[in-house]
Amino acid sequence: MILRNTIVTDQKNGLIHLGEDTLELVSKREMTYPLGYARGRIMEGDAFVIIIPDMVQAGCKLRQVLKEVYDADMQDDNGSYVILGVFPKQGQAVKPLVKAFDGIRGDGQDAKSTLLLDTVFAGYQVQVTMEWEDVITITVDGQTVVSTIDHDKFTLNTPMVIFNENGMKYFCTDDPKTAKIPVESILEGEEFPWFWDGNRMKTEGWTMERLLRPEVYRPLFAMDAAMGASKNDEEMHIVDVDGHKLAVQQIFYSEEGNSIKGWQFFSEDDMTEVLGRYSRGYEAMQRASEQDFMVEYTFGLHGNDETIRRIRYLLQKSAVTNTTILLTGESGTGKTFLAKEIHKHSKRSDRAFVHVNCAAIPYNLIESELFGYEEGAFTGAKRGGKAGYFEIAEGGTLFLDEITEMPLSLQGKLLEVLQNKTYFRIGGEKKQRTDVRLIVATNKNLAGMVEAHRFREDLFYRINVFPIEIPPLRQRLSSLFSIIADLLPEICLRLDVGQQVVGMEALEKMKRYHWPGNIRELENVLEKACILSDGKMILPEDVELELKDMETEKPRLTLKEQKEEFEKKVIIKTLRQNKGSRIETARQLAIGKTSLFEKMKKYQIEMAEREDVSHDDDNDYR
Repeated sequence: MILRNTIVTDQKNGLIHLGEDTLELVSKREMTYPLGYARGRIMEGDAFVIIIPDMVQAGCKLRQVLKEVYDADMQDDNGSYVILGVFPKQGQAVKPLVKAFDGIRGDGQDAKSTLLLDTVFAGYQVQVTMEWEDVITITVDGQTVVSTIDHDKFTLNTPMVIFNENGMKYFCTDDPKTAKIPVESILEGEEFPWFWDGNRMKTEGWTMERLLRPEVYRPLFAMDAAMGASKNDEEMHIVDVDGHKLAVQQIFYSEEGNSIKGWQFFSEDDMTEVLGRYSRGYEAMQRASEQDFMVEYTFGLHGNDETIRRIRYLLQKSAVTNTTILLTGESGTGKTFLAKEIHKHSKRSDRAFVHVNCAAIPYNLIESELFGYEEGAFTGAKRGGKAGYFEIAEGGTLFLDEITEMPLSLQGKLLEVLQNKTYFRIGGEKKQRTDVRLIVATNKNLAGMVEAHRFREDLFYRINVFPIEIPPLRQRLSSLFSIIADLLPEICLRLDVGQQVVGMEALEKMKRYHWPGNIRELENVLEKACILSDGKMILPEDVELELKDMETEKPRLTLKEQKEEFEKKVIIKTLRQNKGSRIETARQLAIGKTSLFEKMKKYQIEMAEREDVSHDDDNDYR
């Protein structure tokens, strides 16, 4: 049985089968280099880009479709064109963009990279580049595909990409060796087949074994590690495709005496079930996590979704500078931990890191704690005075947590420190100079507090130099498995228990939870689940969550049921507005009184409070 999530090759390593589920795994919107595309049709509103190296060779039919259906104007019969268009919606059309370019000669002249097109069309950023006269690169909103030209046989392919707000949905060329349907037929709405981008596997006789070797196919899988011995058919390879962790397991088939090989792909969610059966694969995943799939420093951020990758990028840019960083996010998202990681990765990592929780310092002591005081500055002042946190953090990093709890009267003094790098101790007459890197954090809406005059506007703009917002866990549930994979080994080690695996049902239960306590709460839940678990797998009953924060699935209603539900709500609302008068309710709803009575009986509507209208029985309003 050939599964939908497999790749199968013959004994000569030729591609036999590519499962559609595998295509879905390797063609996600976030991927820089999608590997394949599922079958389908061009739909209303889909955009497309076509590169026509030679209109004569492309054929009259394609020219006719582009002219009649899309109103694309090509001047020369043998011209070369880049065409951007939109599959027309009913009653709405977008004028296509047509750009002519110098034809491809293949004679070695001007062998260089040429930018054919760089524009925004229908809201999409599109770039087309011709390199060394035999490679055409098409990039749409950060996703890239490549088409090659065979000059020996002078095969001028017509590359075509279809895309929408979800990313690329199809890529093909009309090379007779690979194409199963011409471009003009696709433009007329005919179904296109699934497509595997063979240009990303240019080495002859490619095999999945070679694919799993990062030194051979690093651009293809952007993989940092391949774990385990490939001889073991139960061994799983954990790879990373543009930020998406996948597991690849080798499987074998035998057909009529000819050996054919297959590889089965698993997504992050699928891995939980598989890893429950294969502990080696789970251990391999942990070894991969320790080595980090990201080449850059991870800053201890759990998961690898698009939002976290963006935050890592911002931190990599800012951490090595002296700029002030503002961390925002709900409690439990890891702001304090992240501030420490920023300091660890900064040029000041060998100096002090001072954490000050502004909410934990008494209101009347916070100024002296921050800036210090001189001897005799006030009653009870220590002999010789006292250094403040700015002095203690000299040359290092000062982290002001919950900065919104700082009194307004003190915010002006902090502003002076940020602007002039100077301040006075309490009771002091000599200005102190300071050299600290400032990181501030809050779980409140700073801009809203400025509008409410509860936070100084000038200080807000001074600390809002490089804001980084850490998203709550409930907005990152698609990466929950990756986050758990990062947390669980450390938790098991801390508890001195055997390595645990989160089962599929337990994971689904956690995905229905809103996680008001974010990462901090997740760590606590996992720690308790590890203790309650009786085996190697964490089951749903081991995961204890607050029921009030669980998202329950509502039963799906048919269209008729939804209409009846809406009608019932309207009748109840109108009856209440009319204090129970059915005559007034029927009049407002423009239905007969008898019809209203029948509907009230059908929907079991009983109005306890009803206005006594004396002319009810005298009217037969319809």
